[in-house]
Amino acid sequence: MDSEEFKRLVMPHYRTMYGVAAALLGDCDLSSDAVQDAMVRLWEIRSGLRDVRNIRGFVMKVTRNICLDSMRRDRHMADISDPVVEQEAGTPGEDDPMAATDTLRHVERMMSSLPDAQRKVLMLRAYADLDNDEIAEQLGISGDTVRQQLSRARRKLREMCRR
Repeated sequence: MDSEEFKRLVMPHYRTMYGVAAALLGDCDLSSDAVQDAMVRLWEIRSGLRDVRNIRGFVMKVTRNICLDSMRRDRHMADISDPVVEQEAGTPGEDDPMAATDTLRHVERMMSSLPDAQRKVLMLRAYADLDNDEIAEQLGISGDTVRQQLSRARRKLREMCRR
């Protein structure tokens, strides 16, 4: 398989790969590294990709396994969250190009405060654009559990927004 065929088969799933990694790892840098590692692994086994019936599912499974390996490797490390919260000099106005970025950061902080199971399900839905069955498969849980976790996560986010 040449690089053009590899790109044609694998690259359409790059964004979803990142979404899966972000949902499982919860960190942008770790997610980028995991996706890069998954791309390298897929490149190394590219000759067998032609025989894969569900390339999207296979690519997601490789990404998931890379993330799980990373989580196992880092399990011994303490969960370190960034204690520094940047103080804004003022409230951004409507014309401020940073306002959208600040809002996104606020939403990401709220999402990171969700219980792990709810955060993973919500991120797979929002960032990886997976449906409930795909989320269930990725996380090894039932579809009912996915629906329940999504509902709870959305309810908690609404409550946080009202405060």
